[in-house]
Amino acid sequence: MIMLPLNKRTGFTLLEVLVALVILMVGMMALLSAANNAISFNMDNILRDEAVQIADAKMRVVKANNAATFSLPFQNLSIVSIQQSKLGSKSTPYTVTLSSSTTGGDSNLIQVLVSWNYKNKLKKHELSTLKTY
Repeated sequence: MIMLPLNKRTGFTLLEVLVALVILMVGMMALLSAANNAISFNMDNILRDEAVQIADAKMRVVKANNAATFSLPFQNLSIVSIQQSKLGSKSTPYTVTLSSSTTGGDSNLIQVLVSWNYKNKLKKHELSTLKTY
């Protein structure tokens, strides 16, 4: 068996392998962080889209009906309801606030406010219209 001098041996030292592993782990952590952010932003957009759909559905009902449909007088009225998310196993409650205020004459300012919590932050979507009777 021929022994090569120490300075002529080929291969990697343990230190080189450890440095390569650390560099690889830092890169993997960055990729996982980017994937986590992408999932979080995607979920936020899904919840916002659902809130827009809820607000739009509530506004369509208000626009289709007249003031006599509601049991309360429609001037300066505020109705709060809670609606559950339809996202499979995730259950996100949306608080839907329907409010109306007179703007003068025969018209009312109707506002639908949908609010929800995501990652301990309060998110809101508001829809407004002016209805003349």
